[in-house]
Amino acid sequence: MGSYAEHQEILGRAFLHFQEHFPQGRIFTRHTGKFINMRFIDELNACRHDLHRILHAIKNFKRFLISISIPGQADSYITLPVRGELVRIEVEVKSGDAVQSKEQKAWEAAITEQGGLYILVRNPEDIVNAIKTKWPEFS
Repeated sequence: MGSYAEHQEILGRAFLHFQEHFPQGRIFTRHTGKFINMRFIDELNACRHDLHRILHAIKNFKRFLISISIPGQADSYITLPVRGELVRIEVEVKSGDAVQSKEQKAWEAAITEQGGLYILVRNPEDIVNAIKTKWPEFS
């Protein structure tokens, strides 16, 4: 599996490469992830002298997680004017030997079944190559 640093490096280089070829396009990154609700910290503080309650709180840790994205949603998206219309292109970056989750594959299927473009990026040229393949007038 690729590291976060590798992921960010590929993403940054891919977006720079995209902007060089398509200055009229725009790039949007999504803030995704899971965060701890502060109630977890409050609960740990409340039971700090009771090992049994601390272990119970830790065991039930997942109920304190807050997700700020739709499961499977791509990391980023691009808008690009094509043939007089603004199209939206979903972009998912994977580094190393990382693979798409089941939810990511479902997101990709939902986009492509509606005629959209979903790009799985492993190197900086992937975005530009996929756009030029889908819309040959950009070649």
